[in-house]
Amino acid sequence: MRLGTKNPKDPQSGLYRTVDEQNADGLVQMASESYAEDRTHDLATLVLHFRPEDLIEGKSSAMSEAQRLLGVDEVRRLACDPRIQPALDGQGVTVGVGRTTRKIPHWLRRLVEGRDQGCRFSGCGRTRWTQIHHIWHWVDGGPTNLDNLITLCGFHHRLVHRESWEIIGNPNGELNFLNKWGSPHQPARPRFDAHHESVLLEGIAHYEKTRLAELATAAPP
Repeated sequence: MRLGTKNPKDPQSGLYRTVDEQNADGLVQMASESYAEDRTHDLATLVLHFRPEDLIEGKSSAMSEAQRLLGVDEVRRLACDPRIQPALDGQGVTVGVGRTTRKIPHWLRRLVEGRDQGCRFSGCGRTRWTQIHHIWHWVDGGPTNLDNLITLCGFHHRLVHRESWEIIGNPNGELNFLNKWGSPHQPARPRFDAHHESVLLEGIAHYEKTRLAELATAAPP
C-alpha cells in the first residue's frame, strides 16, 4: 500500500504515525471494505484474554495477543460488532465460545466430560451415552461456555427438558436440581446388595429363634 501526505496526523502531537501503524490501518481498511461488500459475511471473532486475578479484583483491562493491556474504551470499540470469545490468560485455556455457536466444539466437550466424569444429575453418575446440556438454555441467551455446560445421560437430559427441572449452582462446583414445583431432588436410598440382604435375613431369623426360645422357657406370670 502506498502512503502519502494525506494520512491523518495525531491530533495532539501533530506528528504522523509510524509506517507500521499506517500499514496496519491500511490492511484493516481493505479488509473492512471487502467485509462490507459481502452481504452474507460471517462475523469476526474477538478473543479477549483475561487474567484470573484481574477478574477477581475487578480490574477493567483486557490483554491482547501482543501482551499489551488495552483500555476499556479500546475494548469496547473492538467489541462493537464481532462475536466475543472470552479466554483465561496464563494457561491459555479458553473457557468457551460464548454466543458464537450452540454447537459444542470437541475441545470444549473434552473439558466438560473430563471435569464431570459422568452424568451430574443427583445420584446418577452414568458414564456412557451421555450428552452435554446448556444450564442456561441457548435459546434463552445462554453461552456455550464451560461454566454453563454439564454432562447428563440421555434419560436425565430428557427429564430436565420435558419436566421443567431447574439446575442451580456452578457446574465447576456443587449443583442442585429442582423439580417443577421447586423442590430439591433427593436421590433414593440404594437397595442392599445380595450379600447384605442375606446377612440381614440371617440376623432376623436368629433373633426370632432366640426370642422364641426365651419365651418358651420363661416362667408363667
